[in-house]
Amino acid sequence: MADQVRTGLAQICSLSGSEKEGKRWLHGHIIDLFTKKCIGLMGTELIDYIDTTIHQCCIGDEPPIYYNITLIDYESQEELTEVATRTNGDYFKLSSPHFRFVTEILKADHQAESHIQKFFPLASLSGRDALVSIGQCTFSTTKPLFELQKHKESHCCDH
Repeated sequence: MADQVRTGLAQICSLSGSEKEGKRWLHGHIIDLFTKKCIGLMGTELIDYIDTTIHQCCIGDEPPIYYNITLIDYESQEELTEVATRTNGDYFKLSSPHFRFVTEILKADHQAESHIQKFFPLASLSGRDALVSIGQCTFSTTKPLFELQKHKESHCCDH
């Protein structure tokens, strides 16, 4: 069965790591614009991850940050976990084989704190820098949701 590519509106809260744990993490919601279903997104930074599919010439000035992300269908409790690459600093892009997101609106400081308190009430802001990124995303699914299929990796250059 072929993948179904869906479009959604995502809001992703990114928090710096606490002094205790050190890792950055993501928490977000995606609204599927076709089904109106809410899909959860969680991610934890992979500190020592090395991506062997990207050549050094493709990285640029700011190295990517890698996350182990999980997309969750709250209705069926199905999950998809995979590695995602975050690039472009605060106005970030997040991409994995099944998920693509680009920041269109960035909230920081007081705006981010207010947004997080309203939409992510369980997120602890104690001693953390927080940003909220809002934008369009695409994600691929099959029936049942998030059934894995093999995807060919794309490369930015031929090295």
